[in-house]
Amino acid sequence: MGRNSVFALVLVWMLYGWRAFLRLLKWDAMAIPWVIALNLWWILPFLQAYTGGGGAESNAAFTDPTNWTWAQINNQIPNALTLTANWAWYLPQYLPFTEALDRPSWIWIRYLIPALVFAAPLAARPVRRRIAMVLLGLAGVFVFLAKGLMEPLSDVNLWLYLNVPGFWLFREPMSKLGQLLVLLFALLMAILVEGVVHRWRHRANRSTRWPAWVPDGSTLALIGTATAAVLVVIYPYPIATGAVIPDARPMQPSAHVRVPDYWREMAATINADPSPGKVLVLPLDDYYQMPTKWGFFGVDSIANLLIERGVVQPKPDGYFGDVPGYKADIQATQTALLSGDLAAVPRLLDASGIDKIIVRHDLIRDMPGRNIADDEVLAKAFKRTPGMTRTTNGELELWQTEPASGDPVRAYNNIVSAGARPDAAAAVIGSVGTGNAVMALKASTKSSVLATVDDSPQVTKDSVQWPVPAVDAGVPRTTVDLKAGTYVVAQRARASAVLRPTLDTAAKTLVFSDPTKVRVDGRVVSRRDPVEVPVPRTDIVAIKAGPRAVSLDAWGREALPRRPGTPAQPPSVPVGSATPLVAYSPSSEPADPAPPSEVYDCNNYEPRPAPELKLRKRMVATAKGPAIRLSAVDHAACTRIEIRDAKAGRTYRVRMEYRMVEGKRPQICLWQVGTDGCILTPRPTLNKGWHPFEQIVTVQPGADSLILVLHADVGERLLGRTVTDYRSISIEALDPVLETEIWPAPIAEREVDLAGGEHTISVTGGPSGSTLADFEPLQDCFRYDDQDQEQAGLMAEYSGDLRDPTITLGARDHMACLGASVPDMGQSSLYRFSLEARKLDSRDPKFCLYLRGPDSCQKLPQAGPWDGWTPFAALVNPSAKAVETRVYLYGLRDLDGQEQARVEYRSIRLNPVASPSAVVLVRQPEGKAANLMAGRTIRAESTPINPARTDVRVEAGAAVVALTQTNAPGWNLTGFGKSSATQGWMASWVVDGQAVDGSARYLPSSKSRLALYLLPIAVVAAFLAIWAGTLWRRRRGGAR
Repeated sequence: MGRNSVFALVLVWMLYGWRAFLRLLKWDAMAIPWVIALNLWWILPFLQAYTGGGGAESNAAFTDPTNWTWAQINNQIPNALTLTANWAWYLPQYLPFTEALDRPSWIWIRYLIPALVFAAPLAARPVRRRIAMVLLGLAGVFVFLAKGLMEPLSDVNLWLYLNVPGFWLFREPMSKLGQLLVLLFALLMAILVEGVVHRWRHRANRSTRWPAWVPDGSTLALIGTATAAVLVVIYPYPIATGAVIPDARPMQPSAHVRVPDYWREMAATINADPSPGKVLVLPLDDYYQMPTKWGFFGVDSIANLLIERGVVQPKPDGYFGDVPGYKADIQATQTALLSGDLAAVPRLLDASGIDKIIVRHDLIRDMPGRNIADDEVLAKAFKRTPGMTRTTNGELELWQTEPASGDPVRAYNNIVSAGARPDAAAAVIGSVGTGNAVMALKASTKSSVLATVDDSPQVTKDSVQWPVPAVDAGVPRTTVDLKAGTYVVAQRARASAVLRPTLDTAAKTLVFSDPTKVRVDGRVVSRRDPVEVPVPRTDIVAIKAGPRAVSLDAWGREALPRRPGTPAQPPSVPVGSATPLVAYSPSSEPADPAPPSEVYDCNNYEPRPAPELKLRKRMVATAKGPAIRLSAVDHAACTRIEIRDAKAGRTYRVRMEYRMVEGKRPQICLWQVGTDGCILTPRPTLNKGWHPFEQIVTVQPGADSLILVLHADVGERLLGRTVTDYRSISIEALDPVLETEIWPAPIAEREVDLAGGEHTISVTGGPSGSTLADFEPLQDCFRYDDQDQEQAGLMAEYSGDLRDPTITLGARDHMACLGASVPDMGQSSLYRFSLEARKLDSRDPKFCLYLRGPDSCQKLPQAGPWDGWTPFAALVNPSAKAVETRVYLYGLRDLDGQEQARVEYRSIRLNPVASPSAVVLVRQPEGKAANLMAGRTIRAESTPINPARTDVRVEAGAAVVALTQTNAPGWNLTGFGKSSATQGWMASWVVDGQAVDGSARYLPSSKSRLALYLLPIAVVAAFLAIWAGTLWRRRRGGAR
């Protein structure tokens, strides 16, 4: 509205001069009071939200224009002039109709738009020529602004974004300015048509030199203009045919969809329930647009629109979100359910004001690039969670907690202070009874703008929360200054437990043990009990827990990356809620592999004489016995081992060692004949030396046989000889002898007495060091022409301590890259990925945690700026969909292709955290008989008067009174003044045992409601003003 008013004023000034401008300005000034009066009902709460009066948190990233360059990717000036500057123009899953508009026989029509626009001043009638020039000038300005940060002169647009107040609103400029361009282009085309028609009507008499059947120039201009105008109108024909809302889209469901009845039935069930608690929808959205099985893929607001009470369903990457404390509570709830830390779930739900949970089974979880929690696991976890009851089953499950979990007003017996970090308060909430008000301290420092991991202990007079960090060597430890008292010690899960499987043949059990122990001053104060699973046989050789399969004999683990002088780590598996477990024993029918075949060409991409390829297979002696050596000068030298007894459902363990002797990377293919091809497995490393390879594979249905193919693959012509060795090849048939589900053992809270003063907390038994292998030789990751690495100016240099070097990458063209594998990704459930980087020239560092399987980079926090050595760190979970994880470092090319652009990296790590838990210590209250683990015992009553006022009555004895409303400036309780936050988000008041009988009011809302009540009065007054003005003008006209 304001944008259009300003545009109208500028346009009137340019067209008609100052007098018309002042007259319009006068009318605008007269209209302002009415505009404010009629819109105050939404303007006031909007302003309150942005001045600290609201509870929602805005996403600051959406005000940064550099975060929106993806939306400006097609905003080149030609596209803006043809009105096709849309980020999704070349993405058929969003705009499938654009392919038809880009057909060679049709695409030329779009260029008639700028042709007609620029012709308007030339063909305009003299009286319209000034108007046409002004409109064309404005269109030029808007086209320049609409290009955003695209070239040319991108620095000018960036300066406007950074220095002009409110210009960030044009972060997706074509969506705002495109509307004005359509209006300007339409006016210019109208002026053009008017001018051409005027010339045609007033054309001179025809010359006798031309035949009568030949049209004159004015007629030709009219025909051409009319034809072009009609073509421009019909060019976007999908709007008329309805193809803009298609039924078929690549990788997307139909754009036409009907909400299933079960959502309406669920909403009716919840709306009929008089209990006041909030509703939590699980799994939590990983993005604000969610894919469903019933055809909808868009903003996930179905529950919010249908359910008539508070719905907790955070929408990541949206414009607004919950306050950090509430967000931490909700995320901790799902994490606890998935990891099996079920004792924390009822406490967190109570602290969030939630008494109903919808577990939905209508989401598509296996879409590429998405990370949606397993709904079946969540449902199974709720079955084991104390106090939970399932009231509705089906595609949507409805679970209910204890009724008190949804109480709108609470009287807390005790106050527990927690650290300022939101996850600290959530961990403390999950470790104490519901009778405690957990109040976080205010942060003493500003949060870092860099991507870092804060694993420092959060210490207050009442509690300690310490997320156990990753370490390069030794054990993690921290020193804290504690007040004397009795402390409850707990561990809260940040990810699934990491357990080591062993076989107890005497007891005929598989034992899954957690090697970590929490110690205070060297004394063990918290540990997890082992999980014992009875097995039918005592010759178990391998297990598969979830997606991870390991052998119990730890074969090949001595070759995994570790610090010099440290022993190899035993195999481990992450175990969360309802983790599927399969145990394997040697099959009663042994595998029947054929001998390796003769060498053959398995990459025959062109006809070449065999002598030129020099395909060779021979046996060579090594320290561990003979090895198969394959070599090729071109194409690929291969040998195959057919497993003759293979059939669908049979399981095999394939083991070998391999090494690259010369040339390209070794390749190992487990080919299931009759299926898509080779099983997706980790790629062998390109580094020299012997490396282990082990895969446990089950033959898929439809496969005719299983063949192991070993390669020496040159890949491309003229790249030189490739030589690879393979030895100790073993193929064993395995039978699954046990299939079940396992759960991690809960870690019980324990009490310890501690004296006042400094204490050392440590966690022993966990992993240490980086799991990252050595970086492979320099590669070209963007080779689009025939230039080799030297011609493209690619370089990689190592300097400093070669055990932890500084790596310099440079590129003039193409892209320099280094890759390093993570051979045992999945041995832990939580990793810390960290490095330092800086740019030396014009291009920023770029790095990727690449997931083979999804074939994409793992989503990481935004990093930079990189002007000096800048640290980066993030916690990452292994992907269940990935068969391999690799770290890539990139050196981007110089944009001008003239000089070598260089970047540097150092301290590159991918460390498993020593424990995926956070250690929590909470001190028992002094001088009180009440137990820290007890629930609320003091009666509290509330009567909602309106959304801005609740009458509260609480018996004497409470320490804190709280409402399940987001704390914000403006909350006030009769006799106790302003509020403070408890449980990370609730509006609360410290009452120190006094009885409460008063009203809790949200004063900003009261003012907003007053503005809403004024709306009908303003509407009536506006109509009366119109009527009075009309009557006055009539009387004035009659008097004249």
